[in-house]
Amino acid sequence: MPGVQRARVVVFNAEVTRLIPLYAVGVFVSFTLSQSGMVRHWLKLRGSGWRTSLAMNATGAVVTGVVALIIGATKFAGGAWISILFMGGLVVLFYLIYRHYGWFESAISVEAAPAGVPAAVSAEAPREHVVVPVDGVNKISLGAIGMAREISSLVTAIHVTDDRNAAESFRQRWQTAAPDVPLLLIESPYRAFVAPVLAYLERLTAMDTRRIVVVLPTFVARHWWERILHNRDVLRLRPVLKKCEGIRVVDFPYRLYEA
Repeated sequence: MPGVQRARVVVFNAEVTRLIPLYAVGVFVSFTLSQSGMVRHWLKLRGSGWRTSLAMNATGAVVTGVVALIIGATKFAGGAWISILFMGGLVVLFYLIYRHYGWFESAISVEAAPAGVPAAVSAEAPREHVVVPVDGVNKISLGAIGMAREISSLVTAIHVTDDRNAAESFRQRWQTAAPDVPLLLIESPYRAFVAPVLAYLERLTAMDTRRIVVVLPTFVARHWWERILHNRDVLRLRPVLKKCEGIRVVDFPYRLYEA
């Protein structure tokens, strides 16, 4: 960012040597975190030759951690405090985001709720084929399925995933919660969401003469920062779907705080 760069030049009087502590602390802290992450990785997976890799990464974490502490202590007043302050702020921010997502997952969990979703309202031959993208077995997804069944008796849930093992686990949980609602798992190795969903809807539109309706589960945020953390896939998918002919888009707003 040009503004930040200019500010650094002014604050440090354009002296490169005074910027070195700022750079060094960030670099060695990054090294320490990455090596520590690999230590945790090897302890968890314990694959072939994991002990050798664990020893190398643990040594790297200790060495780079010691260097980071020495630079931070000796060059704190010389500018290292800026990096420490910003990194500390990011750690706090990430922790708060992590805690919010943990609370959110707990709040929408259906583990303690009765399994199943409402039956279709009409027994007549469906004129619409309703598709519901679901990201998990939770109150929002099952609520959207219930709304879809008020529109049509023909409902298909789709789940985009990049992990086959997690996908099979999801399928089992889905069969328990909504056994009479077909689930389609779409593999997306690069974690793309919009493109795989569009590809499926294009094939469905070509094969099915019924009108296609897409119900988008959305979380109604109460705070401005919640809008940043939630509904990102829906916000990217909705405007694209509205440009597609033959597809009707319906939102399912879930008001967690009111619920």
